[in-house]
Amino acid sequence: MKKLLALLLAIVLCFSLAACNKTPASDDPGNTGNEGDNNDPGTTTTGEPLKIGILTALTGASKETGDRTRRATELAVEEINANGGVLGQDVELVYFDVGADQQSFINALQAAVNTEGISATIGYSNSTLTVAGSEIIRESEIPNITLGNSSGIIALENPYLWQCRLPDTITTEILAKIHFETYGVQNPCIIWMTEAAGQSQHDTYVKTMESLGGKIAGDFGFDRTTTSDFTPIMTQVMATENDGLAIFCTNQQDGVLLAETVKNFGYDKPVATSSGNLSYAFVDVLTDGAGEGWFGISEFNLDADTPGLQDYITDVMARGSAELGRPSWSETANYDAVYYLAAAAEKAGSADPESINEGLSQLSDEQGKMTSYSYHDDHSLANYGWIAEIKGGEINFGEQVFRD
Repeated sequence: MKKLLALLLAIVLCFSLAACNKTPASDDPGNTGNEGDNNDPGTTTTGEPLKIGILTALTGASKETGDRTRRATELAVEEINANGGVLGQDVELVYFDVGADQQSFINALQAAVNTEGISATIGYSNSTLTVAGSEIIRESEIPNITLGNSSGIIALENPYLWQCRLPDTITTEILAKIHFETYGVQNPCIIWMTEAAGQSQHDTYVKTMESLGGKIAGDFGFDRTTTSDFTPIMTQVMATENDGLAIFCTNQQDGVLLAETVKNFGYDKPVATSSGNLSYAFVDVLTDGAGEGWFGISEFNLDADTPGLQDYITDVMARGSAELGRPSWSETANYDAVYYLAAAAEKAGSADPESINEGLSQLSDEQGKMTSYSYHDDHSLANYGWIAEIKGGEINFGEQVFRD
């Protein structure tokens, strides 16, 4: 009997040792057990692809913005997928129409975060809309790359909200110093839109100018949704003892009308203006002489020596309708955002939203076509721009400026 028990125990022990030495089967059907280091994101897949929601205008008066965004982001995804995708899987894009008002944007954002499998969202360029949608982004815990640059976005301290541009507090502080130190402006007038982006630019400009010893000669706010005639404001500007003008507006209807009005008044003192007005989209629609001499911080230079920039310009212009022409800063920011979201997923080893959010905090000098991108404590990512001036209907680029 004892011999029989001993024999049975020996048999059980042999089976136990065999089971312990057997390599366990992977839950990943693509893992054959000899893949090497399983912590290497280049050799494994996560089971879920990187799916990005793009918030842009697909219909209405701003449809061209959406057409531009689509051609650039589709190009980025085709390039990434042709090179193996992200974590072994193709990147996917889903587009959401932001419409023409705040409620339409909110509806689009809500639809995006409720879409199954969305890893992150990109858009939109309006800071006011971004602020309005901030709580949806926070509650969804899905990271959003906004194209708005208002410091009001930073003030929200939303851990899932990221800016792809230099914050307007940084660009406006540089602007005020150039106005004072280079152009000798000490008593400027300010014309500014009274929404979030205009408010933050106004406040930063005043603070910086006064810290340098300047004094504001006239301060004129306007509601860009209701103001179409800037003659009364310019009449007041001309009545003050000013030696320069700071204009904070968008590069849309309000900016174009202001440029035309300043030209019609024959104003010839140094004009500092918002970053968006040192863009190709702005100067392309101005009449001869409008905006002449305006300067600011440009965020996109088509003639820069950025690696791969000229190939990007050629490739993006070959897509979509011929009328779209050369790429804008906003579509290029969307293109770059697809790439560094892919980089964030690779760094984190996963395409789930929380991992993407963590991966964004690991970005360091990721070179894009518009600028380079790094993590900063304020959740803005862009590293540099250019001092630029409008001359003869073109943008003349000067010194490259980096954030501190």
